[in-house]
Amino acid sequence: MSQRLKQDIEVRCASCRRTFTTKQAGRIRCRWCHSEVELEVPAELLAEPGDPPGDADRQPTPEAVADATGPAPETAGGEEREALPDPVVTFPGSGSGPVPWESGTAGRVRKFFETVHQVMLRPADFFSRLGEDGPLLRAVIFGWLLAATAAALFAASALWELGRNPQAWLDTVGLQPGQEPQQLLDRAAVVLRLMLWTSPLLGLLNVLLTALAYHLGIWLLAPGPRSFRQTLRVTAYGCAPLVLVVVPVFGQLLGSFWSLWVQIVGLAVVHRLALARAAVAVLIPSTLALLLLGMLV
Repeated sequence: MSQRLKQDIEVRCASCRRTFTTKQAGRIRCRWCHSEVELEVPAELLAEPGDPPGDADRQPTPEAVADATGPAPETAGGEEREALPDPVVTFPGSGSGPVPWESGTAGRVRKFFETVHQVMLRPADFFSRLGEDGPLLRAVIFGWLLAATAAALFAASALWELGRNPQAWLDTVGLQPGQEPQQLLDRAAVVLRLMLWTSPLLGLLNVLLTALAYHLGIWLLAPGPRSFRQTLRVTAYGCAPLVLVVVPVFGQLLGSFWSLWVQIVGLAVVHRLALARAAVAVLIPSTLALLLLGMLV
C-alpha cells in the first residue's frame, strides 16, 4: 500500500542505479527498469490523511537522493535546508535478503535451487545484492557445478546419438575428401569420451576463462577500475540457466542463451554500465570464441 509524502523525494533504484522522483512511499515501481521496490521512510516524512496538498506537492523542492551512501544536504534559494532522513530502498519477496547459496551450510540443495530461481527470473534484483566482499569460492563452486554438469550431459547425449544413428551425425558434420567414415566416427567417439571424463575440469575452465574474456571486453569498452572479482562472481552465478540442459532437444541451446542474457544483466548492474555496453562487452569475446572453435573443428 502506498502513502503520500510531504514533498517529492528522488530515489535511486538499487537495480538499475538510475534515479526517479516519487511522491509516494510504500510499494512502488522504478520508472526506468520497472523493478518493484519498497520505499521505507521515517514517519515525519509522511503526509497526514487530512493534510491538504502543500507547496511541495505543487512545486517540487530539491530532492534527497536515496542510495547506499545516504542523501546529501541540499540548498534552496541560497539557504541550506535540513537534509531529509535517508529513505531505504529494498526489494520485497525473493529479491530481498542475502544470496541463498551464500547463507549458512544447512539445506544446501534447497538454497542451490532458490539461487537458480532468483538468477533466472529476477537477475537485476539478484545481482544488485552481490557485495564487493562476498565469498568468491562459493560463487565459483556454484558455477562450476552447473558448467561441469552441462559439459557431461552434452558429451553423454552426443555419444548416445553417435551410437544410435551414426549416419545422421556424418550427414551433419560432412566428410572431407579422402576421409573414411568409420575413422571419423571413431575419432569423434574418442573426443566425446574424453570430454565426458574431463567434464569437471572443463566446467571450471569454462567459468574462469569466460569471466576473463568478459572482463577484457568490459575493460576495453569501459576503461576504469573494474573488479575482476565481481565479474567472476557474476559469470559463475550467471551459469544458473544451464540447469535447463536436463530438458531434451532444446534445453542445451535455451540454457546457453538464457545464461548469456543474465550475465549481461549482472555485469551491467555490478559495474554500473549501460545494458547495451555490457552486451557488446560480452558478445564480442563470445563471438570470437565461437569463430575460433569453428576454425579448429
